[in-house]
Amino acid sequence: MIGRGTYPYGNVKEIRLILGLNNTIKINNVVYPLTIASGEESGLKIKANKGLFSPNEVTIIGFDAELSIYQNGTGDYRLKPVIKLK
Repeated sequence: MIGRGTYPYGNVKEIRLILGLNNTIKINNVVYPLTIASGEESGLKIKANKGLFSPNEVTIIGFDAELSIYQNGTGDYRLKPVIKLK
């Protein structure tokens, strides 16, 4: 889970996720730094245009970690988020 909160009923136009510092990935018991382009400053903005009209818990987004992390040509690990609206 990335986050949980209470939202007013109505239409959500966009969601902004600000990612924290010191992100890492563990591969074969070795921890590597995980670089996130602009994630720590401006965050990740998701255009949603989704109606929230129910008091029930709603899953708004799904994060696909397997598709989102890659190793670049220098061997560094990068996060390029793959987000799916539900």
